[in-house]
Amino acid sequence: MKNPTYLKCIVIAATASLLASPGSALAQADSLLTWTDLNKIRIYHAYAANDGKSYVEEMDIPANVRMTGSGPTPTYFDFKNAHAVRIGRGKSGAIFDWHGATEYRHLLVPLQGNLFFDLGDGRTLSLKPGEALYAEDWTGRGHRSGCEESKTLPTCVALDILIDENPHEMPLRAPPAPK
Repeated sequence: MKNPTYLKCIVIAATASLLASPGSALAQADSLLTWTDLNKIRIYHAYAANDGKSYVEEMDIPANVRMTGSGPTPTYFDFKNAHAVRIGRGKSGAIFDWHGATEYRHLLVPLQGNLFFDLGDGRTLSLKPGEALYAEDWTGRGHRSGCEESKTLPTCVALDILIDENPHEMPLRAPPAPK
């Protein structure tokens, strides 16, 4: 990122937007906004398995505590060299066909509306404002995503941080065991 001040402004604006309209969390995972354990936060993680499909799991991100003028401040993401920060918008009901996080690892945070992810494993994830998805499903079919149909919101808006180049060196995991 050539201009770190620009990135800070985007993150501050996104955080303000999230605080102004927090979404409800799924039963399985808390929203970034309501997570009370300051030692970590929980996000969703989309990954590729050796069967060519994408799967999702919950992942805890530990805090990196740094000292500021007001005392210890937990920081969970500090992208000093993020490739790009994008704010995207899609119409209610829009679907983006099968794709993966092939070039870059992404951190996707909805700001308005619910985003959906069809992971190809028979499960659909609904991501609400205040939740986050870390995507690194770089091989196989990938996932479909889009803006959930809404009668009250004409568009979805999301912050998409391209963290770094996807190394494509990760060993593919076995699919999760059936429940």
